[in-house]
Amino acid sequence: MYQPWIEGVVKYDLSNNGALLTVLPGRDLNFLHYFMAGLIFDPNGKKPKSVWRNEMKIIVVGATGTIGKSVVKALSERHEILKVSQSGGDVQVDLAIPDSIKKMYRASGEFDAVVCAAGVARFGMLDDLTDEDYGIGLENKLMGQVNLVRFGHKLIRDKGSFTLTSGVLSQEPVVGSSAISMVNAGVEAFVRAASLELQRGIRINAVSPIWVSETLKAMGRDSAAGMPAEETAIAYVESVEGQYNGKVLDVRQVG
Repeated sequence: MYQPWIEGVVKYDLSNNGALLTVLPGRDLNFLHYFMAGLIFDPNGKKPKSVWRNEMKIIVVGATGTIGKSVVKALSERHEILKVSQSGGDVQVDLAIPDSIKKMYRASGEFDAVVCAAGVARFGMLDDLTDEDYGIGLENKLMGQVNLVRFGHKLIRDKGSFTLTSGVLSQEPVVGSSAISMVNAGVEAFVRAASLELQRGIRINAVSPIWVSETLKAMGRDSAAGMPAEETAIAYVESVEGQYNGKVLDVRQVG
């Protein structure tokens, strides 16, 4: 299970270019931590997976969904969370409507990170999918997330981050997934390209979930074939608190 590398309030002294950190309060870390050149290391040379310095304000879009709830839970112990969804949360947004995204940002104030765990796209056989079916995924999950970045990157604080959601079907399609696979692949391509242009130390990544166990159970399918939402959320935390940029984080390979 994921454990934060540092828990509690960190107090450090920079006078010696590498000072002992005191954690107040927090669990016993069982080894010393040092602060040097803006990065934190342990004496055994093991680089942490996640390093953060201060509390961040994080906008979580899709905060009331299955994955979104677990992302909020995982981040809220250390950061301020603004919960956003289509019909609940602190602020509402419709990803398919650009003006709704702009309104969300106006209502959000300053922020350090955006996580999107939302997006709609449709399953269907190739011969059955209509222009409208394809359009739903393009307007909502693809352009909705693209617009979160387009409208938000000039508003986000320096060294902020965007974490979008694609999905395993971009790389491992199944029968009936042509519309969703197309959209997921588009999100991933956008992340790789946008990372080359974002300024001020701003990062962008995508998380690629597999089927979520809770969703499979609700569908009457074998939940063991999926990954629990709590474990899926680890990749989102790594994207926000880590140093990844322009990466697609497969939830099976993170944590």
